[in-house]
Amino acid sequence: LLTTSGIANADGKFYVEAGASYTQPSDVNAEFTSENLNAVWDLDNVIGAKFQIGGDFGNFRTDLKARLFKDGKVDAISNGVTAIANDRTVLGIATLNAYWDITEIKAGDDASVTPFVGIGGGYAAGFMEADGTLAGVVRTDHRNDRGRALVGTVGALFSVNEYFGLTAEYEYIDTSVGSIDGSAASLGVRVTF
Repeated sequence: LLTTSGIANADGKFYVEAGASYTQPSDVNAEFTSENLNAVWDLDNVIGAKFQIGGDFGNFRTDLKARLFKDGKVDAISNGVTAIANDRTVLGIATLNAYWDITEIKAGDDASVTPFVGIGGGYAAGFMEADGTLAGVVRTDHRNDRGRALVGTVGALFSVNEYFGLTAEYEYIDTSVGSIDGSAASLGVRVTF
């Protein structure tokens, strides 16, 4: 009830945020051609971008966040696949999120730091491809999948004034796309209006 009354009495503001993100995805269980049905694809770390649009209602916020990670590499494929080449991975994630701004720590007249926590759920889609040598033969394969995504977030907003700020956040991302999960760290620029 206290949270509901706080939201109802808060001055609603909207914000947009854009930034860069770095993630360490887990390995993916997916076949590599019909000769390697139980393969494990070892994915390299990837850099991506994020974009958010949301509403700020005092200590409670909600937003829609989209992330795109692309041009990642396949470090290895299990069960005897060697000489990985022409490899790439792409992962897109869109989630609807809810955040709780824990407190606002003033750092001068206009500046402040606001730590926050959040959870979200949505949709993910991924693609990966590679060439590799298996049993002396060069083979090519690709996989794509889509499914649900769940995220947990901790971070902080470093406000310059009531309109501009920088964010730093950590997300744990769990998807049903090849059972990919991982940690993502991101920096963003937020504009509130």
